[in-house]
Parts: sequence; structure tokens; C-alpha cells
Amino acid sequence: MMGAAVRALQLVVLLPLAACAAPPAAPSAPTSSTAPTAAPAPRPPPEAPPPGVSSQCPAGMQLIEGGSHSMGSAKGEGAADEQPSHVERVATFCLDATEVTVEAYLSCARNGVCDPLSREARLGDARQEELRSALCSAALEANAKLPATCVPYLDAERYCKWLGARLPTELELEYVASGGEDRLRYPWGNAPPQEGQQCWRRPSGPCPVGSTAVGPFQLFDIAGNVREWTSTPYGPYPDPPASAETYAVRGGSFFSQQEAELRAKRRQHASPETRDADLGFRCAKSR
Repeated sequence: MMGAAVRALQLVVLLPLAACAAPPAAPSAPTSSTAPTAAPAPRPPPEAPPPGVSSQCPAGMQLIEGGSHSMGSAKGEGAADEQPSHVERVATFCLDATEVTVEAYLSCARNGVCDPLSREARLGDARQEELRSALCSAALEANAKLPATCVPYLDAERYCKWLGARLPTELELEYVASGGEDRLRYPWGNAPPQEGQQCWRRPSGPCPVGSTAVGPFQLFDIAGNVREWTSTPYGPYPDPPASAETYAVRGGSFFSQQEAELRAKRRQHASPETRDADLGFRCAKSR
């Protein structure tokens, strides 16, 4: 009797517990050998270029947004060859952030495209040639980051073409020197240059490129360090001649002593055979 009672009590306890148990799991769906894989994680957006670096131009170049520019100086200002002032339209283009260095130019020479850098100035004046030959960048020590100088026009043009680029026009260099749309008297602003701001009043030779204050469009040495070749035949405004004996040259240099030599509107010119210790170049590329 006692055993039967205990079994009956166990049954009473177990029945409610069974009622509370989870129902059996439903049978799993048949698997397929072509089950879709998980979607890949979305790709992060491309990293933005650092400030002052354009992803729309080749490495080492800055994007110059085009605009309207009043080329030349107003009547009563500047030199006679800067007049008359006239409005020009500048197309968007790319421009080297610095002047072409000795290091970069030598790679062109090693490939047999450019002539080797000369150690001799060619100015048509024996005395000046002797003095300036000692400052040609090929003759200077630790010159890898110095601007390539004593480079004649055709070699500067050849170098840029080797890179799929070209020499900038006179209009383009005045445009960037003026800050775009004729805003500035000098590339850094309207105040006269300060000591150490640009590479000038330095008769010992050029400065390493990019070692002075950056100017408009994140460009270096648009005024100072070395003057620069342009592709524009030199002649009176507003229409340059189709061909010329000389080409327009822009920017002051380490030889410059007067503030006016660094003005954005200042013009100079040189024969294509000229090799000078304070004459270099940078390249441009049309968009």
C-alpha cells in the first residue's frame, strides 16, 4: 500500500512539469548547396586627399581653378610693357607646386630625353657668364632639392613633354601670382615682402624648393628663388606674337633686391638659348 501511494504522488508532481516543458523544435528546412552568402560589408568612402593636394591632378601638381583675369597693369602703374591692361579668361589647369628640382631633372637626362644640366651660364656677356656659372645648380653641392637652373628653353620644354605636361603660359603664371582674378600685388598678399618670407636678396644662390612660405593655390616660390620660363613668346600686350626671338619669363629670384622685382605683374624675357643661374621652370597640364 505504501509503495502504491508513493508512485501515485510522483505521478501527480511530474504531470504539471511535463505540461510546462518546451514543445519539440520544428524540423529544420532542407538545406541547399546554393545557399546565398552573406552580403559583403560596404566599402568605406575613399580617403580625402590632404589639404592642398588635388586628386584631380598628377602627383606634385595643384589644381588651379580658372577664372577671369585682368592681365597687365592699369595706366600709370607698373612698367610700359605691362600695358594696356586687358581681360583674359583662364581655363582650369594643373601646375607644379614647386619648381623642377635637380633631382627630378636628372632622371630625364638619365633617360636620354634631356641634355645634362649645364655648369655654364650662357648670357652673351663673358663677365656675367663667369660670375653666374659658379651658381648654376649643377655646380652647387647638396643640390638634389635645389631648382634646376641654367636650363635653356628647349630643355625645359622637353622635360615637361616627357611627363605629358607643358610649360605654363605667361597668363597662367600671372594668374596664380595674383591669387586668381587679380586679387594680389604679390603672391603672398598686398604687403611688401618680409625678410625670410621669400628666397630673395640671397646672392649666394637658390633655396631648396618648398622651403619658404606657401603662396596662393598651395604653390611655392611663384616669386623669388628662381625666375621661370613660360611658353609665351614675348611681345606687346594684348596679343603676343605667333613666334618670337625671346620668351616671357616670370617671377623674381634669389638675386632680386627690390620689392618691385617680386610683383605679380612684372614681366621679363630671355632668348631660348639663355642659361642663367636664376632661371628655372615648372610644368603645367591642361585639364
